[in-house]
Amino acid sequence: MIVGGHYKPTKVQQEFHQRCLEHPIVLFVGATGSGKTTALIWQLIDDALMVPHNRGLLARKTYEDLERTVLEDLLLELEMSQIPYVHYTRKKQIVFPGSKSIVFLTGLGDTVKNLGRTKGLNVGFIAIDQIEELTREVFLFQLTRLRLPHVPKNRRHLFATANPVPETHWLYEFFVGFPEEGIAPKEGTAIVHASLDDNPYLPDGFKDLLLESMSPEEVDRYVAGEWGFVPEGKAVFKPFFQKHLHVQTVEYTPDYPLIIGLDFGYHRPAAVWVQIHGDPFDPVGRRVHILDEMLGRDMLLDDFIDIVKNRTSAYFPNPTAVLWCGDPYAATQRSDRAESIDMELRVKHKIALRMKRVPLETGLQNIVGLLRKNRLFIHPKCKILIRAFEGGYRRDENGEVIKDGYYDHLVDALRYVLDVFAPFGMIHGVESVVRAIRVKRLLGSLPAGG
Repeated sequence: MIVGGHYKPTKVQQEFHQRCLEHPIVLFVGATGSGKTTALIWQLIDDALMVPHNRGLLARKTYEDLERTVLEDLLLELEMSQIPYVHYTRKKQIVFPGSKSIVFLTGLGDTVKNLGRTKGLNVGFIAIDQIEELTREVFLFQLTRLRLPHVPKNRRHLFATANPVPETHWLYEFFVGFPEEGIAPKEGTAIVHASLDDNPYLPDGFKDLLLESMSPEEVDRYVAGEWGFVPEGKAVFKPFFQKHLHVQTVEYTPDYPLIIGLDFGYHRPAAVWVQIHGDPFDPVGRRVHILDEMLGRDMLLDDFIDIVKNRTSAYFPNPTAVLWCGDPYAATQRSDRAESIDMELRVKHKIALRMKRVPLETGLQNIVGLLRKNRLFIHPKCKILIRAFEGGYRRDENGEVIKDGYYDHLVDALRYVLDVFAPFGMIHGVESVVRAIRVKRLLGSLPAGG
């Protein structure tokens, strides 16, 4: 598949080249040093040599970054493989005399307005290094340039490399999607994933050096090549959270009330499902079980509540009672209907929120207190919350909690539950609350769903 030269692709690089001939849009994502850029370079060389009079684009966000990284590597590969080429530095082009193909070199910038020469360019292939640096708008515009008519269909493609990004990044939705939310990857895309172990040509001891010098989150991203954050600052819940102790397969039981914690917001609404187990007359023996989590994406309030209700019915049938907890500011925050969230939940969805205005730091100490006493347990399926507890949820250098737009929403949803039912790390019984709710319903002062 890949012509000539000294290049001997690894198994994962071979997979990347094969996908490039099968799909119009291919992403090679993975760890630093896994061979992504080398594979991108050789796919470019192959397209330029195998298709006469081809026109291609090699790009990064800025031309300066392109010039000092992938362009240097490309020129080195061409020299070592003795492939004839001419590099026109002023025109920012590489010409292959044998096939009469041209590769245009450019930086793509932040917005479509900055694209300049690529706006009028028709090409057969586009190679983008570190595509995670680009905006979705700039990336999508490049796809409109793939229209050089004489290039075979299997060679008319965009291929790119990326370091792993958080699930909030547009790349994740585009190439992976969110199956639980009914969001599939975009049609025509393919993704190849690589870890450091996929590159057998690395120097001896390279991986060991990284493992010794990196945090667990950095190892996940830069060695294992997994999606996710590399958070900065000090972990909020370390060393109190111990995965081997606090992550257990806790089971739902209808014998205990079900408590749902909600954190509102259009971009990342969040929900957690919690039960408090144990004898109501034995405060020392009570414990908190986190059964499930949901982190939404770009949802109106009605859609969010409908999904939470449907998930509750499907996963947690016939509970003794359902209690709802939420952000105390729901009493003043406006929904998309311009009324308070609290009022809309009461009137339209028959949900009465239990809210308690507690400082953020106090709420976090509630969670820490439960962890220290081994009285908080989380189901393995709550992967985002587990990562938050492991170190994803952080403080900055001044000790202030970082609102990262991801972990903080689920932590807040949990915090609103514990602010009501476990203040100061002391777990209150739920039964008295359930009895009070039933009395209020009989008196007609509480909606049926509350």
